[in-house]
Amino acid sequence: MSKVLNILLIFLVLLILTTCAKKEETGDSTAASSASTSSCRGRTNGIKDSSSSLSNLKYPFPNGKSHRVGQSWSGTYSHYFTGGEHALDFFMADGSDNISAVGPGKVMAVKEDSNITCSSNCNDANYVLVDHGSNFYASYFHFCQNCVAVNVGDNITTGNYNLGYAGNTGWSTSPHLHFEMRDFEENCTVKYNLEGASGELTVGQTYTSTNNAAYSWDDSNLSKYTGNVFSKSGITLTSNIPWYNKIGDNITITGSITDGKSDVAVFLLPETGGNTQVSDSVKTVSASNSSFNFTYTIPNITAGTYLLGISSSLNGSWTYYNAPLFVIY
Repeated sequence: MSKVLNILLIFLVLLILTTCAKKEETGDSTAASSASTSSCRGRTNGIKDSSSSLSNLKYPFPNGKSHRVGQSWSGTYSHYFTGGEHALDFFMADGSDNISAVGPGKVMAVKEDSNITCSSNCNDANYVLVDHGSNFYASYFHFCQNCVAVNVGDNITTGNYNLGYAGNTGWSTSPHLHFEMRDFEENCTVKYNLEGASGELTVGQTYTSTNNAAYSWDDSNLSKYTGNVFSKSGITLTSNIPWYNKIGDNITITGSITDGKSDVAVFLLPETGGNTQVSDSVKTVSASNSSFNFTYTIPNITAGTYLLGISSSLNGSWTYYNAPLFVIY
């Protein structure tokens, strides 16, 4: 009888270990956590590739450190969403493993107040977004609570630039880093290279970083909004609009209205979204034969992170869809 019990006990232990190992390989994921990063606006010319313009990106952890991949591009657990396929999950220790920027850039957005973890799609992960130039930005997700080491507007100037520490916040079943690159126009994930090779890494394999380059960055490299960013609001842009602006700056806005309405409205919204325009941020201009060309002055409001809306307008009505981040300093 004791032999039977011992055999059953050994079988049970092996079953638990196998189950845990399987969960570790597949059970980590992310969901974007704010109105500005929530979804792809729709691809118009197929999947973009950042590898030619951002050719020297490194693994998102310090030089000499190694981490195993839990989920790669188009992972069936959570990387299967259209427009969000090109993501990587690296297993990391909660609160102690550093997350590094993959290249030079400027910090666009930060969230670190969450201590919530869930096993299904929830939007409460801590994150850092970094503009890496050439109209591409990176999302780094699942920092532990109060573990982010950078602020909006910080420049990334060294290869080992510490963004903060890994955690288990948001849609996550084990501590890890979720990494992806997105484009400014469509807000969809793009293909990219890391350490000189395709970012489509192998699940279960461990990768070692050489992230020790000395980076340089200045704001002439900032990405800008253009083209079809506001297409679902009836607008096509022909000018380039920076996301990082100083109070009093003048921005030239040119383009055309595509849905037959007579006016174009520019406005700011709170970072969390909603339908309440920020006071003193609204400007409405009449189009001429559906075309517009005017100057928008950054209003004298509290510095911080907002969402930018540019919409066709008729009788004061307007819309926005996945409005992009807009930082005022």
